[in-house]
Amino acid sequence: MEGLRDAWDEQLRYGNTILLLCGSHIRTMESVLGEESALAGRLTGQWQLQPLPFHTLRQFFPSWDTDERIALFSILGGIPAYLSWLDPQRNLVENISDIILAPSSIFGVEPELLLYDELRELTTYLAVLKAIANGHHTVSAISRETLVSRTSLMFYLSRLQELQLVERRQPVAIPEDKRRRSKRGRYHLRDPYFQFYFRFMAPYLQLQRSREDAIALIEESLPEYSRAGFVELSREWIRRQVQSGRSVSALPFMPEAVGEHWSRNVQVEVAAVNWRTRDMLLGACDWSHAPVDAALVVDLAEKKTALLRRELPDEGHGWTFHYAVFTRTGLTEAAQAELLPRGGLTVHLSRLERGLGL
Repeated sequence: MEGLRDAWDEQLRYGNTILLLCGSHIRTMESVLGEESALAGRLTGQWQLQPLPFHTLRQFFPSWDTDERIALFSILGGIPAYLSWLDPQRNLVENISDIILAPSSIFGVEPELLLYDELRELTTYLAVLKAIANGHHTVSAISRETLVSRTSLMFYLSRLQELQLVERRQPVAIPEDKRRRSKRGRYHLRDPYFQFYFRFMAPYLQLQRSREDAIALIEESLPEYSRAGFVELSREWIRRQVQSGRSVSALPFMPEAVGEHWSRNVQVEVAAVNWRTRDMLLGACDWSHAPVDAALVVDLAEKKTALLRRELPDEGHGWTFHYAVFTRTGLTEAAQAELLPRGGLTVHLSRLERGLGL
């Protein structure tokens, strides 16, 4: 680093030169740019690059249909390196079998390589990540699964959040002034491939199961995995509508928060709220190959709305509810008859993909 510093100080800084330092290891990059580094004080800008958005997968896999790209996004997310390691001429299952599960595949070692340079007590961190990947999202559930005390667990979760490997989510309908004190948070893995790795890859590698058994299990789980990605992309569609601005957005109001809502009484997969105008959007996602029937719309607009209204300030008086159905196939005529009079939005796959590209 001293040589790079001297070159910058004596020559490069006086020319038409832009020097970019890129890295995927947060601790390493922090040390390079820290006060004790040879490059200290020479930083002119810092960006934390995010994964590529979903719509860019069309450029990697132009012959795939939207369904298959959603399934892939559910597994790998938008990390450019991961996407570039696959073969666009093969379908998703072939890529999983022949590339991701290959004995010499970089996919098999990538997560632990990243973690090794960032963390000590790697075994405990791996146990925490595995517990979350397998559906244990609360502090108490993770503690029971890992046998790590709740007090100690908070340290590990905090570090994983700092590294942006884990995020803490809260129900959308909790007011901002109560979020800090709320104990209703749930922990989720941020990187889809970490989720896939700890759910499928790690057991496959550790138990040395046959590749045929592993691919059979993954194929069986793909509908569930794809649906989870579809739900997350539905939330992202709403965020993109907000970012596109009022003149372009298809939403009936501009949300201040987007996510999901859960409580003992009600769970809504897609939700958005504006506390100032007292507007709330409730969304339902249907990943089946059959058109959405009227029962889903009625459940959302009547049962779930009534239950959620009671949890809002003033028991929901003065609030306006809006609805959206995200669908793979479309709606039956009966479902449309329930949704349209309520001013509800229908977001099918093509509309979803267009909106994610805004």
